[in-house]
Amino acid sequence: MLDTLAERIDQVISSSPVWAEMRFHRRENQSVQVQKGVVKQAKSQLHRGVGVRAMVDGAWGFSSTSDLSKTGLEKALRDAIECAKSLSKMKKAAIPAFPQTKLVRGNFTLPGYHELRAKTLEEKLGSVLEAEALVRKASSTVASGISSYSEMFEDKVVITTDGARALSRLARGEFRVTAIASKNGEMAEGSRTVGKTGPW
Repeated sequence: MLDTLAERIDQVISSSPVWAEMRFHRRENQSVQVQKGVVKQAKSQLHRGVGVRAMVDGAWGFSSTSDLSKTGLEKALRDAIECAKSLSKMKKAAIPAFPQTKLVRGNFTLPGYHELRAKTLEEKLGSVLEAEALVRKASSTVASGISSYSEMFEDKVVITTDGARALSRLARGEFRVTAIASKNGEMAEGSRTVGKTGPW
């Protein structure tokens, strides 16, 4: 999907008459929480879109879109250029032109991204349930246990008219376990969280 979108952005931005950058960002978050052996919360969120910036006569213009079709991307580019044109007429001091340099090109997928993608939600939930059960079994004073897992996947594409073309993917996971203990009318709570960018 990311490679196909990058090709589409390439086609659109190559027609730009001015300097332009198109930046795609997709962030997917999932989380699950278990208490006393019961799933208390399960959430999934997805945000994605393309930000566009263009420079005309030393002035910036910006736009964004969630329409990833070629038509949607073309409109976003036109909007950014028109915005820059309008501002350039009012701007007293122009932004200097960018120096010529060799910009980054490549496909950068951090280790563990595909491994975490391949692990099913059932497998992840099973680990959360197991961890919460172990907390409750740890001591007779533990009145309740809470276990939660959250993960984030980020996909990005950055392409500019002066040569940058970078695709990146990363995944971050976080596991949290909480124990609530009670003894002689007093309660105490303790938690531990571990997280990493990479595999499970």
